[in-house]
Amino acid sequence: MKNTALITGSYGGLGTCFVQTHGKQGGDMILVGRSEKKLAAQAEEVRAKYRVEVHTIAEDLSQPEAAQTIYDTCRENGWLPDILINNAGFGGQGDFARERTMEQISP
Repeated sequence: MKNTALITGSYGGLGTCFVQTHGKQGGDMILVGRSEKKLAAQAEEVRAKYRVEVHTIAEDLSQPEAAQTIYDTCRENGWLPDILINNAGFGGQGDFARERTMEQISP
């Protein structure tokens, strides 16, 4: 795999933009998301459109063991990412700067 990016949250919003941009540059990818079905469809489309190598890992990053599972999967398969685009997450909770004070977010 060449110029490989591991992209979390790959099939929605900004993740899709990151995938398209990296694909246009000829970079291979490891796509991570919760839905195996959505990942498979995205991987098929990206392979056909950009002729790059794409692997998928269906994993829910809200789970405590998820990062280790992703690491183990990459290691077991010999996938070595050059770039991490850590895009997984969700929004819609309001403006962080306005809604939270430093006292609320400090340990």
